[in-house]
Amino acid sequence: MKRVLKIALQILAILLFVILCQLPGGIWVDSWEINKIALPLHYLVASIVYFVLFFFGFKYIRNHFFKDIEIYGLNEVKIHRSYLLYGTAELVLFYAGAMMIEGHFVFPEMDPYLFAQNAASFLGTFLVAPIIEELVFRGLIQGVISKNYNRYAGGIVSSLIFGAVHLMNGSLSLISAFQLIISGTLAGIMFSCIYLSTGSIWASVSVHALYNGIGTLVPVDIASTNDWPVVFVLNSKSQLLTGGDYGFDCALTTVIGFIIITVFILHRNESRKLCR
Repeated sequence: MKRVLKIALQILAILLFVILCQLPGGIWVDSWEINKIALPLHYLVASIVYFVLFFFGFKYIRNHFFKDIEIYGLNEVKIHRSYLLYGTAELVLFYAGAMMIEGHFVFPEMDPYLFAQNAASFLGTFLVAPIIEELVFRGLIQGVISKNYNRYAGGIVSSLIFGAVHLMNGSLSLISAFQLIISGTLAGIMFSCIYLSTGSIWASVSVHALYNGIGTLVPVDIASTNDWPVVFVLNSKSQLLTGGDYGFDCALTTVIGFIIITVFILHRNESRKLCR
């Protein structure tokens, strides 16, 4: 029981640290809400502030509190072609699922200020969030649990926390929240398998970044908006197929895509063991 409590407190401390890193950027943006022209710049600055605070804070807490936790490949920043292949495969499954549901591309007339805000926040979506989330969930949290139990427990429990934390992103119905936890957990397990099978945190960062980045550039939704130049609008209104309040990341076809990639990685790893 003492061990469980200690791990829980460590995880809470890690999550609190991440929230504290986000606060200054959020306050910065909110304080300039009245300045319509300057607001996009502040979305960009908020992402940079968040990353800088996290970078220095992460180095400190790891060296002083988690120095016995090994994060595979952390000190060797590299992008291998296999990372890109995993990311491309996931995106193919993501958009294939949208095409199966059927829909159409919409090119709406844009509000330049709303577009500028979205474009400015792209840095955070494409790079900042994947790097921080992978270091936190696959690196620290998974590492803490794996050290005390085993890597299977580390991957599953850290992925459950990864899915649950995304509930903080907005107000959701009960069914949508349930969809988000399932989708987020399975996505976390997929990232965890990629991380462990390649032995590099930069593998899961790369796949996460590709998924976020391309998914933001060509979004899939149930309706078009005037803040982005292209949207693939789904014809279906079924919550199971559209993902509910959180969006297509939680759709059934997207979840199946996460499972397919995970099963492929696990099967590939088993095949490698048999060949040795």
